[in-house]
Amino acid sequence: MSFFKLPLCLGAAVLACVTPAHGAERESNAWPFRVDQLDADGHTTAWQGMGPLFFSRPLAEGGRVHGFRPFWVARENAAGQRTSTSFLYPIFFTRTDDTLRAWSVLNLINHRESTSGAVTENTAGGFDVWPFYFSRDTGSPETSYRAFFPIAGEVHNRFYRDHVSWLLFPLYLRTEARGVVAKSYVWPFVRTASGGGVERFALWPLLGWRNQAGVSHEAYYLWPLMYRKTTGLDTPAPTESGAVLPFYAYERSPEVNAETFVWPFFGYVNRTAPYRYREVRYLWPLFVQGSGDDRQRSRWAPFYTHSVIQGYDKQWVLWPLYRRDQWDESGLTRSTTRLFWFLYRSETQRRTAQPDGPVAIKEHLWPLYSRWDNGAGRQQFQFLSPFGSFFPNNEDVKETWGPFLALYRRDAQGSGETRESYFFDLITRRRSGDETEFHLGPLYGAVHSPAGDRIEVGRGLMTRQRDAGGTWRTVWFNFSAKSRTSSPSH
Repeated sequence: MSFFKLPLCLGAAVLACVTPAHGAERESNAWPFRVDQLDADGHTTAWQGMGPLFFSRPLAEGGRVHGFRPFWVARENAAGQRTSTSFLYPIFFTRTDDTLRAWSVLNLINHRESTSGAVTENTAGGFDVWPFYFSRDTGSPETSYRAFFPIAGEVHNRFYRDHVSWLLFPLYLRTEARGVVAKSYVWPFVRTASGGGVERFALWPLLGWRNQAGVSHEAYYLWPLMYRKTTGLDTPAPTESGAVLPFYAYERSPEVNAETFVWPFFGYVNRTAPYRYREVRYLWPLFVQGSGDDRQRSRWAPFYTHSVIQGYDKQWVLWPLYRRDQWDESGLTRSTTRLFWFLYRSETQRRTAQPDGPVAIKEHLWPLYSRWDNGAGRQQFQFLSPFGSFFPNNEDVKETWGPFLALYRRDAQGSGETRESYFFDLITRRRSGDETEFHLGPLYGAVHSPAGDRIEVGRGLMTRQRDAGGTWRTVWFNFSAKSRTSSPSH
């Protein structure tokens, strides 16, 4: 076969499996400058230019996402309102909704302000520079603040505490939570607490004690080597625990009896209420055997581990080679499978009430591919996908960085329409029922449908059209965009 005949044969082979266009082009391919996807009326629905750099496309939930990757990516809702913007994500990004507008630099410099008239604790404005400056403006002097760490400051409803204040930290720290006021001097060495029935003193790590009147008492010496603790004094079954580590540790109550010898290697747990459970440990954490009500654990690490605890089923084989998790949540049965942590990751979801029903799948094989299937006909596949295993649920990473290595993409709609793209839309194929369309950049395009066929070279330099009756005609220098989106039978 001659060198000049080879491209013609390859073109004929590709044309045999081209993709859709309703009797007209559904794509305008001027690669690498711009590739437009068109609707039946010839209006652009999505486009991409200069490879993956410039783009605009609709979102499945309504609205659009567009930008100049990776420098700028923006999302809009169905009403055309901007909801998020990112610049070299995650260096800088913004978020906007009905109640709050926020921006962040590396999640370290954060600003937020209310977009609604009523300011609540969740929508209060603020500005933080972690970990040095914190501020919040709630509209009330009692709950607003500005704080400088470690110099001086007081914050409210932050760090899982009602109030936190400090002065030349670690010299002085004060926290308040649920009525208990705790103070530290030269943190963490001298600590006290009082309020809410709680009294505490610690000269860490030498000794310390904590009492909650009628509820619990605990003390330690040479932390963490010796401790003793009693909890549940206000219940019919108080629990006492203690240890002289690493020799011995115990926990006892009317419901539980547990002991550990040569901590933490050998021991057992025998529980009778509120559920029955017995566990034996040998060279923990390597060998553990346990069973009881609604739970079971069998661990022979690193060879095999299997546990079922309140419906959460987890299995390891040759850790960290294989891991599988399965659990029910919000009416869905969810399952994840991993190989070597990130090398392969697959997550499936199905309705718990329909175990044989449709399955949604999200799958990643690092760094080769990512695959998504919503179980209702919408599917995506991408070849070369190094970010999916590490950020499986991060849409910003997927939209900003993923397309740069997307040498091949396949998108399937619930309607049955599919589109394939090679080398950032240099080669595209589309199929919808009996209609197919193929493009090799601006050099060659072909459309086939029951209404007729169309072959185009050089975006209109030469066009061959065949109507439904089988009649072919040739048109030269037809560069009109409108003619390319009209049926070749007309």
